[in-house]
Amino acid sequence: MADRDGRIVVTRDDDFVHSFLLRNTPQRLMLVASGNIGNAELERLIIAALPTIIEAFATAHYIEIGRNSVIVHEEMGWSYPTTFAIAATPASSDKAHLRPSTLPPAPKSASSQR
Repeated sequence: MADRDGRIVVTRDDDFVHSFLLRNTPQRLMLVASGNIGNAELERLIIAALPTIIEAFATAHYIEIGRNSVIVHEEMGWSYPTTFAIAATPASSDKAHLRPSTLPPAPKSASSQR
């Protein structure tokens, strides 16, 4: 369903990573590797990293977000991870930038370009 609708799967479950690496599904994956944190702290973390996440998904299919960084594991034309530090957390009441329309379309995978 996520692939069909062009959505990003956000998960803490590394089974999705195995599926991505072995079968290229889901086509876009964000692994949350922040350890055991509460929902409010997770929300602050994602909001602080949102500009980097949006930029990364313009060219990447698989990223990982940790407590202090966003790691782009798989990017078209790149075979090694790229790490970006997470900036200071903006005010949690500022959620206007969370609209789904701000996400770039899914990049074309190598298998779909053949």
